[in-house]
Amino acid sequence: MRRLRDGNIVFNPHTEMKEQKPETVQARISFQDIGPALAEGLKGPGKPQEEKLKVSEIMTVKLIGDKTAFSIDEVTDARQTVAGKPFAQWEWNVTPLKSGNQKLTLTATATIYLDERGETPADYKTLEKPILVHVDRWYTTKQFVANNFQWLWAVILVPLGGLLWGLRKRKRRRAGFK
Repeated sequence: MRRLRDGNIVFNPHTEMKEQKPETVQARISFQDIGPALAEGLKGPGKPQEEKLKVSEIMTVKLIGDKTAFSIDEVTDARQTVAGKPFAQWEWNVTPLKSGNQKLTLTATATIYLDERGETPADYKTLEKPILVHVDRWYTTKQFVANNFQWLWAVILVPLGGLLWGLRKRKRRRAGFK
């Protein structure tokens, strides 16, 4: 623990997502305090959140969620060197797979090399942040209608036209027209 330094992590999860629409989530960790520069240029629609954490020269950052609720593709390596540069950056493409209130979890783990263990690292989890996400189902419904309109008219309008035609004929028969 004495080998860990005080550092910062900034990440930008979106709390509202649309089912089947991928979004970018990024996280950055600095080995030293670089102020607002840590959040500058962060991609993705979410509002950047900053937290203090213990940092080592090598960090592992993961974004995890229920595999039935999210598809999470790592764009960068989970394990990165943080020391010797302004910050290290992690990125994921996140696609919600089902609607409702879902949870993502961001974890950061510091890698510490202990003298008595040689080159075998010890991992120490320095951050575990639950991120609640509401996934909107209406987006998927609207996308389905927009992408399949050419088929939907045949399924909806043709039977509806037949029904209206039949009602018109029935009304004309009752009125005495043939």
